[in-house]
Amino acid sequence: IYDGEQWTVFNEANSDLKDDYVSTVFVDQDDRIYLGTEEGMYRIEEDESWRFFMSPVSQVCMGGCTETVSRVKMDDEQNLYILANDYIFQLEE
Repeated sequence: IYDGEQWTVFNEANSDLKDDYVSTVFVDQDDRIYLGTEEGMYRIEEDESWRFFMSPVSQVCMGGCTETVSRVKMDDEQNLYILANDYIFQLEE
């Protein structure tokens, strides 16, 4: 991730990521960074902590299948939508 001066590479060794593969990156209007992975989605918080969001696919599979997040989008009303395994979910916090 580029902060305007230097790049930071996040991986299993220096972050909460469970895998080094990131399928999509989204930055919202508040500059929060969302990373889609094969396990779900992570958000890097302002304090640089990581928050994990599990999609409903996990609940149906009980953790027994991948839930690759392939796209993250925000609509005009600032609702966040996640595309995972051909399903669309609205993120509700």
